[in-house]
Amino acid sequence: MYGNVPQQQQQPQAAQQDLSVVLVTGSYDHEIRFWEAWSGICSRTIARSGEQGQVNRIAISPDKRLLAAAIHKKVAVYEVAGNANTPIVVFEGHTGNVTAVCFHAEGKWVVTGSEDSTIRIWDLRPDVKLLATCSADKTIKIWSIASNYDVKLEKSLVGHQRWVWDCAFSADSAYLVTASSDHVARLWELSSGETVRQYNGHRKAAVCVALNDVNLA
Repeated sequence: MYGNVPQQQQQPQAAQQDLSVVLVTGSYDHEIRFWEAWSGICSRTIARSGEQGQVNRIAISPDKRLLAAAIHKKVAVYEVAGNANTPIVVFEGHTGNVTAVCFHAEGKWVVTGSEDSTIRIWDLRPDVKLLATCSADKTIKIWSIASNYDVKLEKSLVGHQRWVWDCAFSADSAYLVTASSDHVARLWELSSGETVRQYNGHRKAAVCVALNDVNLA
């Protein structure tokens, strides 16, 4: 992509207007620094005094709210607009140096790569409490996820006559839509575990489903 090179006298004006630029650096001195891009002034320093581990990689979330820092074997997530040196969450689990970090396009997950030869996906959504799994046994199982990521089976949804291929939660996680080889899609009320709507019409297996009931008003 091409653009016009700004003239020297236009830079101060751009500096005043471009207040949304987030520039951050990490260092082997263990510090994370936030900079004013045009002036070169350091506006904030996360010193990490007394903490072990150099900063290997950093990434800014698409909405510019969060900064993820790969620090040795862990990933620390900080608020960009805050002043606290303490991360809002720390993800641990890698057994080797974390050498890559990036955000999902919608900021829901952080993806990391490590010298332990694994790639991990970390969930940033604090309200995630349920997991749904589909199966060839014709059922959908609903699992609860505790804050320590322990998983417990809550209930099984029974009604499909053949393989269940796909499912999608409603925005409030009160409902689940499923697609099955029995040619049918079903809408389930999770509190009762019952089918509240059935969608008939496919002449072959219904293998995928998408749902977006977010109110944008």
